[in-house]
Amino acid sequence: MPSYIPARSELEILNILWDEGQATVKEIYDRLSRRRPMAYTTVLKTMQIMRAKGVVKTNGKGKAHIYKAVPKRELIRKRMVRDLLERSFSGSVPDLFEAVFEAKTPAP
Repeated sequence: MPSYIPARSELEILNILWDEGQATVKEIYDRLSRRRPMAYTTVLKTMQIMRAKGVVKTNGKGKAHIYKAVPKRELIRKRMVRDLLERSFSGSVPDLFEAVFEAKTPAP
């Protein structure tokens, strides 16, 4: 997981785990399905993939596994910003800041 950057669906799950500290697949599904329609099995499969990648861990006790995020939120944010900076702005911090400012400035 040294260079792991989450896919959008993985980041949604990680954000819930970071906010809550831990959660079951059902709890995560309930939160995500309020935003948009999705299948429980989609959330389950995504979390199984994330577990195989070492991004989440589970207690493994009982019927409902309780999941926790492995990487810290700050680490993933830094990786995502670094990736965006390199891929989209050729490493130029001023260009990145200009784009952020322009994106936040309302159109006339």
